[in-house]
Amino acid sequence: ERKRKKGDKEIGNIRVYATTQLLGGIQNKSKEAKRIQETKSNKRKKLAIARMEAYKTLKVLGAGGGGQAILCERKADNLKVVIKKMPCVSPEEKEENMKEGTVLNKICSVCQYIVKYIDHFWSEKDKCVYLVMEYAEKGDLAGRIKEMKRKGDQFSEEQLVKWLWQITVALYYIHHQNTLHRDIKSLNVFLDQDDNLKLGDFGIARQLSANTQMAQTLVGTIPYMSPELLRGQPYDYKTDIWSLGCLMHELATLGSLPFEGNIIDLVYQVQRRAAPFIPDTYSSDFSDLIINMLFKDPKDRPTAAEILTNEIFKEVALADPSSPRFVRPLFEEEEETAELLKTFARV
Repeated sequence: ERKRKKGDKEIGNIRVYATTQLLGGIQNKSKEAKRIQETKSNKRKKLAIARMEAYKTLKVLGAGGGGQAILCERKADNLKVVIKKMPCVSPEEKEENMKEGTVLNKICSVCQYIVKYIDHFWSEKDKCVYLVMEYAEKGDLAGRIKEMKRKGDQFSEEQLVKWLWQITVALYYIHHQNTLHRDIKSLNVFLDQDDNLKLGDFGIARQLSANTQMAQTLVGTIPYMSPELLRGQPYDYKTDIWSLGCLMHELATLGSLPFEGNIIDLVYQVQRRAAPFIPDTYSSDFSDLIINMLFKDPKDRPTAAEILTNEIFKEVALADPSSPRFVRPLFEEEEETAELLKTFARV
């Protein structure tokens, strides 16, 4: 009996020892994991600080609900850039803001008419996402419209045709990346020092998959929203074409959108009324193209590729090295045919 009791006591001691060792091991592993996590977090903080210290702040260009746009200068080469600072109050907001940098990084390399991506990163210190982009020296189209209105001037058709070409080329490449911009407006289109357009602000862009060719989320700027979007119906790339038509109407009329008013009036007009014509100082070919972009039924609107084949773009298409490969042969073939017809006529 004494031996049995002694054996039970020893077994109990062994069990206590084993449990203690097991718990100690778990605690040690937990402490080690915590230490590794803290080390990684500290490294990320230092990296974010180092990335921000690579730039010198010059001035705040603008601020809104989504954050600030700050003009900075890269210390290494004095390159001027725009840094978009986006505060995040939740993990979901952080993920959305980081996505803007990811989308822009993927898309900007395919077309010169899209704002160039430089960097993006998360700062744990101030809970902000920073997106570093190319600086467009001449501001946005909204500012240019105000400037022209103050002068009492009007954009020439040649200028508007060039700009329409550039932004449609950008959309063509974006759509071929299975992406919707969803917020085309004068505030999101920028001008470089040569007056070339740069499409920017991909904050609410949507990447479609091979199995999902429609989106449903109600996002964007209301006066530029398509009828199908306002109806809460699924929509595709044609919603960007509608917004582009609104933008071109705004440029041609120096600030007037096709449909305006409070939200109730606006929704009614978009659904019920035909889009108004632009001033008759512009050609019927140019005016008709804008009207086609503003057809109520998205099936009736042209795609970006179809817009680019319009005859009004012949000169700019042949002169632009960024022309999509399918466009140039169409216009070159027309020129050859025209030359042949002239030759036959002379004969």
